[in-house]
Amino acid sequence: PLNYKEQKLILEKLRADYDLPHSTEPEKSHGILVSSTSWTPDEDFGILIEAIDRCEEKIGRMKQKPKLLFLITGKGPEKEKYLKIIDKKTWKHCQVRTLWLT
Repeated sequence: PLNYKEQKLILEKLRADYDLPHSTEPEKSHGILVSSTSWTPDEDFGILIEAIDRCEEKIGRMKQKPKLLFLITGKGPEKEKYLKIIDKKTWKHCQVRTLWLT
């Protein structure tokens, strides 16, 4: 695990490079998940969307409400299909951002 100073440095770089929201301050109640995908039919991205739905439901029942930021990298033919699904979500505690890391 990264210490607070390392987390802060990484988040500042990500914010500058990828226009990430400022709600990703490295606090105990925040989390970041990074995943790559080729956005192809053999990778069922719907599984991650269902997991985010479950996280959102569980966080909604918690006293402290952590924020979760999901950073998804990759390019592929099904990306737009899943982005449309994500855009329709009304998550309050979870956010998905896609980016292309170089």
